[in-house]
Amino acid sequence: MLKAIQERDYRDANRPLYPFKPAEDAHIIDTTNKRAEEVLEYILSMLKEK
Repeated sequence: MLKAIQERDYRDANRPLYPFKPAEDAHIIDTTNKRAEEVLEYILSMLKEK
């Protein structure tokens, strides 16, 4: 499953027309092994800093 997702992401990022790329100011959040509550807490803490 992970390999299929990685292949899809590679194709999307490298297609000739309208490649999918994160915005320059995007925050990439690795949610691997994190509960939804942990991710939400992280996002809220980021917002409070601004």
